[in-house]
Amino acid sequence: MYSILFYYIIKMNIILVSTGIFQPYILDNIKQLLLFNYNIIVITEKKFFSELNKYSQITLIDSNSLSTSYDKKTKLNSKFRQGFWVNCSKRLFLIYEYMKINNVTDCIHLENDVLLYTDLSNYFTNDNNLYLTMDEENRCIPGIMYIPNYTLLNNLINNY
Repeated sequence: MYSILFYYIIKMNIILVSTGIFQPYILDNIKQLLLFNYNIIVITEKKFFSELNKYSQITLIDSNSLSTSYDKKTKLNSKFRQGFWVNCSKRLFLIYEYMKINNVTDCIHLENDVLLYTDLSNYFTNDNNLYLTMDEENRCIPGIMYIPNYTLLNNLINNY
């Protein structure tokens, strides 16, 4: 009698966010991420779904379905560079809500123009720390973020 051993490889969650304006280079990012078999979630506005529908392997989330307090709280200039800072900040609120509602853990968030060339699945196992790219000692550019659970974003969301 033969026994068959099945095991599941847990795929790392990658979250991309595109709100306000569609950034076509997100398509290059998705193509690159698919090479590593990531679980790709794209949070965007429904009007951009048609740009992404050809990728049946990704999960599309309508950003308007995620209730955030961001729009009421932000005092950022929505006119500057077509809402650049507004959209950059809003993505963190959207990620927080998505992870919280869906009980998602162990996520990597990438800016849409940041490409990965390695599988990061084994870098952050059983770690309860938030990791960000630092460009100075006291300043980060969240081009790549590892978020093990949404509660690590609580202080940011509550003190925004």
